[in-house]
Order: sequence, then C-alpha cells, then structure tokens
Amino acid sequence: MKENAFTLIELLAVIVILAIISVIAVPIVINIINDAKEESLKKSVQNYLVVVSTTITKENLKLKYNPDECDIQEDGNLICSENGNELITSNGTNTLKIDIKGEKPMSGAIKVNDGKVVDIISIYMNNKYYNFDTKANIISSKTERASGLYDKNYNLLATWEELVDIYGLNIEKNHTQASITTKDSGSIYDVLSNNEKLSKGNIIIISDNVKKIGEWSFGYSENLETVIIPNSIKIIEDYAFEGSKLKDVIFESNSKLTIIGQRAFSHCPNLADITIPNSVTTIKSNAFWCCDKLKNIMIPASTIDIYGNIFLSCKNLETIKVNSENPKYEDRNSNAVIEKTTNKLIIGCKNTIIPNSVTSIGEGAFQQSTNLESITIPNSVISIGHNAFYYCINLNNITIPNSVTSIGERAFAGCRSLTNIVIPNGVTTIGFHTFYECTNLNNITIPDSVTSIGAAAFSGCYNLTNITMPNSLVSIGESTFAGCRSLTNIIIPNS
Repeated sequence: MKENAFTLIELLAVIVILAIISVIAVPIVINIINDAKEESLKKSVQNYLVVVSTTITKENLKLKYNPDECDIQEDGNLICSENGNELITSNGTNTLKIDIKGEKPMSGAIKVNDGKVVDIISIYMNNKYYNFDTKANIISSKTERASGLYDKNYNLLATWEELVDIYGLNIEKNHTQASITTKDSGSIYDVLSNNEKLSKGNIIIISDNVKKIGEWSFGYSENLETVIIPNSIKIIEDYAFEGSKLKDVIFESNSKLTIIGQRAFSHCPNLADITIPNSVTTIKSNAFWCCDKLKNIMIPASTIDIYGNIFLSCKNLETIKVNSENPKYEDRNSNAVIEKTTNKLIIGCKNTIIPNSVTSIGEGAFQQSTNLESITIPNSVISIGHNAFYYCINLNNITIPNSVTSIGERAFAGCRSLTNIVIPNGVTTIGFHTFYECTNLNNITIPDSVTSIGAAAFSGCYNLTNITMPNSLVSIGESTFAGCRSLTNIIIPNS
C-alpha cells in the first residue's frame, strides 16, 4: 500500500468531519438564502410603494384624486377609495394601473395620506401573507391565515370555531330563502346581522373542514366582500351567494370544487371577475344571472356540463376566456357554449363568434343579452332553440346559415334592432312568436321549404312592408301579422 493512501479509519474520519460540517453549514447557507430572499422581497415591496405614491400624485394632478385607502388587486393594480367611496381614475375606471416591472403583490391593502403610503395593512406575495412596519420592514409572514371572519384590514373578529360554536354558523346547511332573514338560521346573513361585533366582517376564510356550501348560506349578506374558499369544498349549492355584495371570490389552489349550483352567484352586483377552478365539471343554469359588474370570467377545460342562461343579463360582460385550446362542452340547454375553439372565446358579448363545431344553439342561449350586437353562426349549426335570442334588443346583424333546419318559438322575439333576415331553405316551420315585436324588421325572405307559420309569428313588426308566402305553405296561425301597420303587400300562394 502506498504511504500517501488513506486508511479505512482515516477515510471514515473524513466522512464524519464532512457530515458535521454539512450539518453546521447547510442551515447557515439556507438562512443566508432566506435572508437574501426576504431582502429582495423587501426591496420589491418598497419599490412598488414608491411607484404607488408617484402614480397617485400624478393622478391627483389630472383630477381630484386623494384616496385614504387602496386595495391591491391580483395584477398589482389598485382600487382606491376616499371615506369608503371608490374613486374613478382619469381613464374613467375604478382601477389605478401601477406600471412597474418585476414582482408585484397579488393582494393586500395600504393606507394613504396626501398621496403617500403611510401604512401597509397586509400584502400577499410568493404564496405568503406579509405584515410590515411603517418603513416597509417585514414583521412577520405565514403561508396562510387562520380560517375565520376578518374586518377589511384583516383584523380577526372571530375564529372559525367561534363562528360555529358561539354564533351558530352552519354554511353546510341548506337554508330556505325565508330563513335568510330569520334569526338563528345559521346563515352568514344571520350571524353578521345579529351580532354587533361581527357586523364589520368583510372577509371570511372558510375552514378546510367544510365540504360544501349550502343553499342560501351566504345569501343577501350585505357587508361581506371577500370569501376565500378552501380546496376541501366540492359543491357550491343553488343560491349559495345570491344577492350578496361580494367583490372577490378566491379559490385556494388545488381546488376540488366540481359543481356550481343554480343561481349560485346570481344578483351579486359587485362581482367583477372570477376564475373558476380547473376541477369544476358542472355550472348550472343562471349561475351568474344579473351580475351587473361581471366583466371577465375564466372557464376551465374541465367543465363539460354548462346549463342555460349562466350569464343572463350580465350587462357589462366583455370576455369569457376558456383555459384551453380544445375545451369540450356538452351543454344541456345552451349549446352556444362551445366545443373546440381558441383560448379567447367571446360568448354572449357585443360581437359573438360561434365555432364551427357547434351543432345547435340551445333554448335561451342568448336570452336578454342586451349587449349583443352581432353574431356569426357557422354552417355546423342545424337548430336554433326556443328563446335563443329572445329580447336581444341590440342585435342588428345575424346570418342564419343554410345548415339550419329548425328555428324554435320566440327565437328572435323582441330583437328590435334587426332590420332584415333571411330564413334558409331547409326550415319547415316558423314557430309561435318567432319574430314577435321585431319592430324594425322591414324585409324577410321565407323559403319554399316552409310549410307552416305559427300564431303571432310576426305580430308587432311595425316596419314590415311586404312579404311573399311560399307555395309550400299549408297553414298560417292566428294573429300572425297583428300590429304590422306598415304591411301593404302580402302575396299568398295558390292553394
């Protein structure tokens, strides 16, 4: 053996020494890395706050804009208020854009005085909640807040256990509509309304012991603005949040939610944006009915069952994004929501394009979509259901492809902006009230394939001037042309 070679004992000793060094060194290195990350985060926050102060000052030079509090949005932009009233920016919106490169907070709240940030209530970044002092030094951080009820500054008013055991909260129970205003129902409305301490509750974090949100459990709650839903929730029942003043619905990552019930978020006037978890397979009818501020919504590729009218009367809806290039929907009532399309799909909005994989536009698919102006229907569509475009009062441009063979009752009733329409050769029946009160309709072509026209099909079409009936026609219903005061010429075929 060479003299300079290690003996087995010496080699073992070296290994032990290296192990001891690693035990001592690794935590030190990890601490150095963590300190560096925290320092980097601190600088990011400080930089962000400087840009916030500068942006508010610039905005104040353009118009009176002097907020005392601002809420941080997911994109780092702000919605600011003064004395509790939201301020409108020079761009005409309530969103103050914070133009900054690099990492931004995803949520939180800050206090402002004379354009300067004077206090950071909380900030959410890097999947952690951070608390700061007035110099933006990090005081504490944690990966999640405890479940319970908080005020708008994230001061804890009651833990979840206290809400359940002391105040009688039971959101898994299906409350009847009447019980929303009945003391001791166990709904959120009851708990917040009947306890002065809790009446200031704006934010609720639901316990991960809860498996479902029952009917009416959050119904018509006035003060609640933010709800954080854990990944334990699998079902949101019918009417769960109907009529509440919610602004933000936040689903925790890895959500197991599968069903959003009928009218679950209907008549939530402050709900502007919502991202539906990837786990959701079913969205029931009228789920977001009359959400007046709803502008953007993300539907995941997992959703295969969408019932009718889910966005009925969402007056400000601009875009519906589908989180996949090849989503598939088997829509029970509204086949206007879509199969195999791009990841930016616009449905029921100002200008709507239906992909060429859709075979039918279901009952009530675009009913009362008052912002809908034009729609492109592909040759793949063979049927248009009852009430499909009922009272789309601003719809002024539509071409029905030759592939369509069936148009349902009241399909275009109340479409007051339509001036002309061509019915394709293949349609056999014009149903009851199909074009009722299309008051600006002045020209319509009826093909030879039509054999019957239902009662009041053109009733109230004040500007319809002439019409030719096809030789194929067998029957015309009662009051078909009632109120057509401009109609001067009808050509009826030989019997």
